[in-house]
Amino acid sequence: VDGVIIMDVREDDKRIEAAVDAGIPAVLFGYTDYPHGLTMIDSDYESEAAHIVSHLAERGIRETILFLQSKKVFRNRLGFAIRFRDAFLLE
Repeated sequence: VDGVIIMDVREDDKRIEAAVDAGIPAVLFGYTDYPHGLTMIDSDYESEAAHIVSHLAERGIRETILFLQSKKVFRNRLGFAIRFRDAFLLE
């Protein structure tokens, strides 16, 4: 292969180091604290969560529930879900 896109990046994703060790050009679709020098493409989930909470609060909403497809996103330590949830709960 000429390169890979590593998707659904976990906080402790072993695929990142494996790609770097193999010398395969790679881009991360997601965020990790340890990108090993690879380019990361991601969204600002913290800002989006704050915006959503503000939007709901302006409309008088006082309680919300976050629905997920699966609890696996947290068990698998998927960064986007953790960052969004943490920022949402801070607001």
